[in-house]
Amino acid sequence: MQQVFNIPKTDVDRYNRLMQASQVDYEENDIPRYTTVKTWSVDLGDGYEADLKVCSSNYGDPLWCEGVLFLHGSECGCTEVSDNLLGEYWFEHNGKQFTIVVQAK
Repeated sequence: MQQVFNIPKTDVDRYNRLMQASQVDYEENDIPRYTTVKTWSVDLGDGYEADLKVCSSNYGDPLWCEGVLFLHGSECGCTEVSDNLLGEYWFEHNGKQFTIVVQAK
């Protein structure tokens, strides 16, 4: 199953900049440490949902993102960490394959 998911271009620009920076001033950008900064959710049907999450680490470290797959609210898979929101995120669970194609809108 493949699903296209659009994220507002302003969000893509902001978070990609913060993920691809060599260093990030968390205070200046009003970013808490060690947390999920932003989440977008996609309903995949049959009880499956995927979240695309932007996360923070320690002060100065760039942000990062990952996709997380849920079945009936329980985490059942995740992608590798990335520094770019756009592109494809692949999941597999119980013999089912899911692809989310993230685009800027």
